[in-house]
Amino acid sequence: MKIGDTYRTRKIGFGTLSFLLLIIGILWSFSIHEFCIGDNVLSALHLKAWSNGTSGRHYTIYYALIFLIPSMILGIKYNENLFAKVGTIGSIILTVVIASSVFMSVSVSTGQTETFFEIDRNTGVGADSITFEEIDFNKYI
Repeated sequence: MKIGDTYRTRKIGFGTLSFLLLIIGILWSFSIHEFCIGDNVLSALHLKAWSNGTSGRHYTIYYALIFLIPSMILGIKYNENLFAKVGTIGSIILTVVIASSVFMSVSVSTGQTETFFEIDRNTGVGADSITFEEIDFNKYI
C-alpha cells in the first residue's frame, strides 16, 4: 500500500484564492508600525479612510469586506482545494468581528453612544443615542 493511496493530497485551485484573499484583507485593514496599506490606497484614490480626518471610525476595515466576502464564497464553493478551509474560517471570523463592530460601535468624539439596542427605560421606546452624562456607570461596576 502506497502512502498516496491512503492520504489524499489537496490541489491548488480556486479555493486557494480564499486564503490569498484572506491575507490581503488582513494586510489591507490592519496597521503595522503606524503604516496601513488600505489607508494609503484609499488616500491615493481620494477616498476617506477615517471619519474625522485621522481619527474616528476607521473605514478601511469596512473596505476589507471587499476581500473577505469573496474569500468566504470561494472557500465554501471550492472547499476541496489547498488552504480553502483556512481561508473560509478566517474570513468568517473576521466578517463576524467587523459586522459586530458595526452594531456595537461607540463614537467617543461626539460623546454619544451609537447603538441599535438601547431602550429608553421611561418610555420603553428605542433611543437613537444617549449621552455619557445620562448613563449611570456605577450600576455596571
